[in-house]
Amino acid sequence: MARRGKHFTDYNAYHDRGFHLKWRTAFALDELVQSIEGNIKEDQKDNAKEAQMSARAISQVLYQAYVYQRPVEFQLNRYDQLGRISDKRQAYFNGLWDATGLWLGGDFYPWEDLRHIRLLPYQKWSK
Repeated sequence: MARRGKHFTDYNAYHDRGFHLKWRTAFALDELVQSIEGNIKEDQKDNAKEAQMSARAISQVLYQAYVYQRPVEFQLNRYDQLGRISDKRQAYFNGLWDATGLWLGGDFYPWEDLRHIRLLPYQKWSK
C-alpha cells in the first residue's frame, strides 16, 4: 500500500502553508536575525582609546615580547569609516623591523601607526 502525504483541511477560511514552506522560512529567518544582531553589536561598539606610547616604551615592550616569546596586544592609530579607533589586535613579534616599521604576526605596520602595545600574560600551550 502506497503511503500518502498529510492532508490539511481549511478551517474558518484559514489556509495553512504546510510544513515544507514553514521550515524553509524558519532557516532563513534565523540567519537574518543573527546578521541583524551582529550589525547592531558592530554599530554599538565603542573602543577605548589607549594612551599614545613613546617609541622608547614601544621598543621595551617589543624587546620583552621577543626575548620571552610572548604575544602582544596592540592598538593602531587607524580609524574606521565612522571615526572610531580600530579594534585591538593580538600577534607575536618575531624580531623583524626596520626604520619604516615592524612585522607583527604576518602583517607589516609603520611605526607611526602604533598607538599602544602591551605584553599579554603567559598561557600554557595546552590551554
